[in-house]
Amino acid sequence: FFSIFRKLLFKNNPLKPDQEHLHQLLQQYFIKTKNSLSRSKILSGLSINCLIIFFNILAIIFHNHKFYLIFNIFGFSLIYLFLYMILKKRIN
Repeated sequence: FFSIFRKLLFKNNPLKPDQEHLHQLLQQYFIKTKNSLSRSKILSGLSINCLIIFFNILAIIFHNHKFYLIFNIFGFSLIYLFLYMILKKRIN
């Protein structure tokens, strides 16, 4: 959803592909830190999956607590946006 909102915000067609997804920014960052392309792809995938697993575990633990689940969604969204903005600045 973030990519669609980002494209609409900058008046780009949300159906056209671009190179500004979080996993691609992570790959570019890891390449800049002297990693090979294949290693950068692995590190990118591991990083994103660790983030997702962490928030999924929190959701499982607090599945009966509506407030914590809502907080979990907002927490994930904020961390995602924060990582995206940091990576975007470091790559440019």
